[in-house]
Amino acid sequence: MIDVSGVQRQVNLACIMPEDGNIESLIGEWALIHVGFAMSRIDEAEAAKTMEVLLMLGEAQEEIEAMRQSQSAMGESA
Repeated sequence: MIDVSGVQRQVNLACIMPEDGNIESLIGEWALIHVGFAMSRIDEAEAAKTMEVLLMLGEAQEEIEAMRQSQSAMGESA
């Protein structure tokens, strides 16, 4: 189980598993997660940068969707 911004998820750790098999060594570590797989270990600074970009992308997507909805509403009322 991992914690992503307060949400716990089950993630496959096979890609970042230490060679000695010590899964306990991963506790407290940062990782890049994609579709349920821990893809690589990263440091806290890289994790913060990645989260910032993802938040910006989410905000941009919300703005694009709002513009689309506004444009659709204008088209319906014309």
